[in-house]
Amino acid sequence: MTWLGLTLAMLLPAGCSMNQPPGTPKDAELAAIKTYEQVVAGDVAGLQARGTKDLQGPEAGAAVLQLQALIPKTTPTSSRTLRWQLFNGTGGEQASIVREYVYATHVALADTTLARPASGRPWQVRGFNVRVATNAELAAAKFSLAGRSPLHYLVLAGAILSPLACLFGLVTVLRAPKFKWKWAFAILSLLGFVQFSINWASGAFNVSPISFQLLGAGALSGGSAFDSWVISFSLPIGAAVGVWRARKARREATAAQLNPFDEPRTEPADS
Repeated sequence: MTWLGLTLAMLLPAGCSMNQPPGTPKDAELAAIKTYEQVVAGDVAGLQARGTKDLQGPEAGAAVLQLQALIPKTTPTSSRTLRWQLFNGTGGEQASIVREYVYATHVALADTTLARPASGRPWQVRGFNVRVATNAELAAAKFSLAGRSPLHYLVLAGAILSPLACLFGLVTVLRAPKFKWKWAFAILSLLGFVQFSINWASGAFNVSPISFQLLGAGALSGGSAFDSWVISFSLPIGAAVGVWRARKARREATAAQLNPFDEPRTEPADS
């Protein structure tokens, strides 16, 4: 997939703390909307008047015009705020607002970085980034079984089978006779270890040896049209251990029934 995009942004200073109160901060969202509108209009002077020192100068103005050239000239059919973050540091507050603009044949993803010296003061624009892609380019990010590699299908099969194995392990442990640490083994049965993941659009494959997953599988997407699905699964090692311990308890219970006068050889049972 090829995405057109240029960046006019500065890195946030290290050491600031992140705060995410409920609800999108309306003043920051409105500032981000106005920034996008000024870039679309090519209003360099207006944008620099609202910007920090990072956006001043002829180079920043030229970058704004380059960004303007990427954005479709038609009116978007819809727009929405996808995600946001607030940062509190010694230099004041900073915010990051990510918005999606849908056009007839394109989608634009705008990320605006804002700053202000204190709460209640007007937001200033510190950085702006936009990515634009056609609907055809974004189709690759959608989940589809057509045209995928054997590795895609292997990971998908693991993401389906691993949760089933975890549930089988849980049921097996719960139905077994009482034994020590039974509930601990039941919880362990729900965990998969060693994660295998694949980016569904790009095919990028990753292995995380030191990791665990509940039910041994997962599927993640950032929610934007630009964000592809990441499918993952983990080996149901916990379920295998749980099944082994449950079968051992069952054999011990059977042996105790066949030899009722022998000394019990089972471990103390939990209730």
